[in-house]
Amino acid sequence: MTALRRGCLAVVPPPAVLRWTESAVDAATSATRAVDGLRWTRVEQRHLTLQFLGPVPDAAEIEAAVTECVRAFAPFSVCLGGAGAFPNARRASVLWIGVHEGLDPLAALAEQVTRVTAALGYDRDDRPHRPHVTLARAGRARGRPSGASRRWRRRTWRGRGRR
Repeated sequence: MTALRRGCLAVVPPPAVLRWTESAVDAATSATRAVDGLRWTRVEQRHLTLQFLGPVPDAAEIEAAVTECVRAFAPFSVCLGGAGAFPNARRASVLWIGVHEGLDPLAALAEQVTRVTAALGYDRDDRPHRPHVTLARAGRARGRPSGASRRWRRRTWRGRGRR
């Protein structure tokens, strides 16, 4: 039995899309040079979260239940595009690339996964599902607006993966 301190269920983009996110990071680092304290995610960490689980006492149980759910789901395409920040661009603590196309099937998959995990005792997140790929995190929300965060908000990237 494998336990996880913090678990989440996610869609990992194909390698070509993960490499493409590097161009977004390159553009973002030039736009945010003046903003200190950003920690850029590593390529192998980038994903689209379907559900955050928190502590997972038995990862094999989750894997078995979710595998069946995912196999029954029809394949679909996702296109990444647009940039944003949580909680907002003026107080950015997370910089991300959003989903430009494929939101509906991705939301349906997240809903189905949440139903499966609820049967195993995991809580549903009350917040709306906002799929994104996190590119950077700050230690805490930035307290001052900056030119960098305004430029970041206006950036748009688009990428498509191939199977």
